[in-house]
Amino acid sequence: HYYLVSLISLLLVVLPSDATWSVAAWWRARRGREAPVVRLAHYGLLRAQLAIVYFFAGAAKLNGDWLLRAQPLRIWLRHFWEWPVVGPVFAWPGTAHGMSWFGAVFDLGVALAMSFRRTRPLAWLLAVAFHVTIGLMFPIGVFSFVMLASLTCFNEPQWPRRLLGRRAPAAAAPAPGGQVGAIHSAAGLSWSFYVFAVPYLCIQLLVPLRFALYPGWVNWTEQGFRFAWRVMLIEKTGHVDFHVTTSDPPRHWVTDGSSELTRLQLKMMSTQPDMIHEYALHLAERTRHELGVSEVAVRADAWVAFNGRRSQRLVDPEVDLAAQPRSLAHSSWILPLR
Repeated sequence: HYYLVSLISLLLVVLPSDATWSVAAWWRARRGREAPVVRLAHYGLLRAQLAIVYFFAGAAKLNGDWLLRAQPLRIWLRHFWEWPVVGPVFAWPGTAHGMSWFGAVFDLGVALAMSFRRTRPLAWLLAVAFHVTIGLMFPIGVFSFVMLASLTCFNEPQWPRRLLGRRAPAAAAPAPGGQVGAIHSAAGLSWSFYVFAVPYLCIQLLVPLRFALYPGWVNWTEQGFRFAWRVMLIEKTGHVDFHVTTSDPPRHWVTDGSSELTRLQLKMMSTQPDMIHEYALHLAERTRHELGVSEVAVRADAWVAFNGRRSQRLVDPEVDLAAQPRSLAHSSWILPLR
């Protein structure tokens, strides 16, 4: 969610988002300068970013756990079984399946429905119902607010003026090719827009697909999971013990990291292979520094329960993680999901 906020902030910096109703617009008006022309392609880039987020979020839900087992929603809805009146509704198995299917269909179709005037009112109704419900039921921070605010870029560009009953000032100086703040076609776009927009969109389309370069199920291995809009897909609980061994002098001890990590750090680290690897490297480096030894081996005994399944080993307990370099290549020490 913070990644999305960062991307939208970047787009607002490079696009002419200060054409009207901004300090820059006020300053230009005082000095008699023309406002920048806002073109349809500028809106298109913002809309494309949101469409990519929703599409990949929906496509990631097209798997057996989400559609057939209604996981992890079935697990999460247990917290509401004791609620008065609506508790039995959440306890009914069909509720989890219905919400799972609705979530997948909504994510796959909302951007397309928002793009057409006839379907936009229904899309807005579903978007408000969806995001408000998700925001009230689950601790996902600012996500619901950010998505609802961002979806306004699919509205007609003049919607703020219509909402407030205002008109564009008649005395405003016209921009080349139209009125101040008018929306124009892509004709006349500067080359710098294409230099930025084309690589940007390519990156946004390719990064979420990088999981296909790794073997195994991405929801289990989490290789290629981040920055791919794979939201609300997994429920993992786990525990990991690190076996630290030195050869000179020969010593061996076990630690779970609780002596220096917070509860949240422990929870996140114990179920994510790359974080387990990072902490193993940290343990090795700290041991070398504190004991003055050169050879340190760190092995991890990690057990994880994934989307309601029984707990199973996540990483190979025989592999010295301290000897594994940081790399974007496949980590062969991650055990496959049984």
